Parts: sequence; structure tokens; C-alpha cells
Amino acid sequence: MTNIEEDFNTSSGSECDSEYLIESLTESESDAPEPDISMTGKDGVSIWNTNKIYPNRFSTAPTNKIFDRSNISIENSFRLLFTDIMEIIVNCTNIKIEDTSSKYSRPRDAKLTNSIEMNAYIGILFISGILRGSRTHFFDLWESDGCDFSTFYCYNLELYLGKDDDKSKNEPINVTLRMLKPYWGSGFNVTMDNWFTSIPLEKNKRELAPQFVSTKNRSVFSTISGHLGIITLASYCPKPIRFVNLISTKHDSINFNEE
Repeated sequence: MTNIEEDFNTSSGSECDSEYLIESLTESESDAPEPDISMTGKDGVSIWNTNKIYPNRFSTAPTNKIFDRSNISIENSFRLLFTDIMEIIVNCTNIKIEDTSSKYSRPRDAKLTNSIEMNAYIGILFISGILRGSRTHFFDLWESDGCDFSTFYCYNLELYLGKDDDKSKNEPINVTLRMLKPYWGSGFNVTMDNWFTSIPLEKNKRELAPQFVSTKNRSVFSTISGHLGIITLASYCPKPIRFVNLISTKHDSINFNEE
């Protein structure tokens, strides 16, 4: 609207300007967004809009910015995983070897290692983990917590020791914020169940509008969506008397997989 008003105030009276102004007004009217329909939650505060907004979000997947894709090699890829830490591993390993060398009569049984030998050793472990037999148990190769490049693993955890004097410490929102702190600003997406979701996805929660928690007047396989700030909520009706609600702070539209 600001640009249109500026065009009105121009002193030029040429026919070209008039035609351009009429054309701009016509395009603006045709491109006008549909009226925004809002749905209010039971709490009387949460207002869900049917029109999406466009907040500032990460649009690219996390990646290593120092990685040069034009110079890809096995060695360069390996160096991305093991940089200065390799020198620390070698030094600490040699300290351990020196401490135990007195137990061996032959020097070759307690020979100091170096970065070349250690790189080769870790490389063999990588290959063994990738090419191991399908019937070979993971612990037959090396002991660890069962983590590899394709298996889910634990990155951050807290031990639950029962009741705590500070009840707020174990509230879902506080637990979630503590667990996700290492990921802040990284661009990763996090998926949680309804217990650890900021807006609880349960039928009796006051943040949700009645349209999202009822199957009345809704056809099977239908989906309705709403937007609350940067939050997008989708309510899916798979059966006549059942609905499934999902929320996301990443997605701003509802797309369907035809398959």
C-alpha cells in the first residue's frame, strides 16, 4: 500500500504512469491474501490463524563450513573428524605404554606409537564397523555404547533419581530446555512426543481451539491447520471418531505425501 500511495503523489500526469498505476492496483487487488480466519483456544488467549506467517528460520541443513567440496578425498574427510585430538590421543597412549613397559621383557611389546600408526588403527576400526558381517555382534569388534553413523545414540542425558525438592526442575518444559541446550543455534530439528512439547497436544489442554480437538463435522482423512506465532499445528482425522494433532516450529504449510 505504501508504494501505491507514493505513485498517487507523483506529479507526473503522463498516460504511461496512469496505465502503470491502474495495472499495479489491479495486480494488488488480485494478489490480496484471503481473509484471515482465527480460532480461539479454550483458554481465551491462544489465537490460531489459518494464514501462515514467515518467521526467520534455518532453511539449510547443518554442515561443516570448512569442508571444501571441490577437494574431496578419504584423507581430507578423515581430517575433519580427527584434527588436534589425534595428537592428544597419541601422547596419552604413549604415556600409558611407558607406564606398562616395565611389565614386558621385549621392547617391541611396549613400543611407542605415532600419529601415522594411530590414524591407520582408527581407520581400520572405521572400516570394520562399516564392512562387518550382518551376523557379527557389535561388541565383537569393540566395546562402546552402541553408537555409529546410522544408529540412534544418546547425546545429552540426565539421571532421574526420584522426587526432587525443586518440583519445577522435573517439569517437562524445563527438562526439554536443558536437554536441547547443546543444540541451540545449530539448525538441527528436534522431534518430541506430547509430554515434552511446548504446547501440550492433548484433548483437554486449553491452548488448543475446539476445532482441533473434535471430529464433529470433519470428514475422514481431512486435515485442518492453524498458526500461533511461529508454531504450525495440523489436525488429521484418520477415522470417524479419532484425530491426531502435530505441531512444528519449522514448517509453515501442510504438505501431503501422495504415496
